Amino acid sequence: MNEYGIWLDSTQSNAIVTNAIPASKAHVREDVIEYYGGYLVAESVPTEFMSLVKAAPDLLAALQGVLRVADRKTDEFDAARAAIRKAKGETANE
Repeated sequence: MNEYGIWLDSTQSNAIVTNAIPASKAHVREDVIEYYGGYLVAESVPTEFMSLVKAAPDLLAALQGVLRVADRKTDEFDAARAAIRKAKGETANE
């Protein structure tokens, strides 16, 4: 498992939850966790994007793994590094 937990369908329509406890749990109410069936990641997700959003943590971990074993100086690997920075909320200079 990755640091973001497993992302899965919520008990509510077009929402995604995780089993991972957020680092800042101060803003999470128990009734909301119960309502959604986990810690809310996203809601109002279009049906056609549900699978992609649920796969995001695994895709990030896989891409990081590829870069660990096969990093190259190519446009494709530059794009991979940029995608990782974007997923982690980092800027190009970090």
